[in-house]
Amino acid sequence: MKKRLLMICLTIALLLPLNLRAQTATTFSIHGGYSWLNGVVGAELQVGKFGISGGWMPAKMPMSGESISSYGFAVTLYSANAGETGYSMYLSGGGASQGYRYEDTWGGEATAPVAIIMVGSKYDSGGVYSKVGIGYGWCSDPEVGAFAFEILLGFTLFGK
Repeated sequence: MKKRLLMICLTIALLLPLNLRAQTATTFSIHGGYSWLNGVVGAELQVGKFGISGGWMPAKMPMSGESISSYGFAVTLYSANAGETGYSMYLSGGGASQGYRYEDTWGGEATAPVAIIMVGSKYDSGGVYSKVGIGYGWCSDPEVGAFAFEILLGFTLFGK
């Protein structure tokens, strides 16, 4: 699964410069908050109405409290172009490397990647933005799934 996620990210990264030739509005920002897709701390590159983001989320196993790290990524389609102020709706798809965590009383534990689809709203006030979204995540076990959400505050470092 990690190899597939890496290949998707590399493909998108190689295709993004093709859109830059048309002088499409581009922004690069950092964000913090809570997100199953974008972690507690992360970054986003938005080109036109498309964005690619990722982040890191520290987590603990439910019973033992053992610390683990989950890395997430997302590809997002916005209703507004990069750098436009005001509200924008978005649809994101992506995954979290250790999104599913399981422990039982007999010492068994497991973690697994989770695929997530999310919808939400972004408000950009010209350099500072907030995102609020909800979605659903599932992993390779068809019986395992969970509702996902995100609340983020971001700052545009450069771009229009």
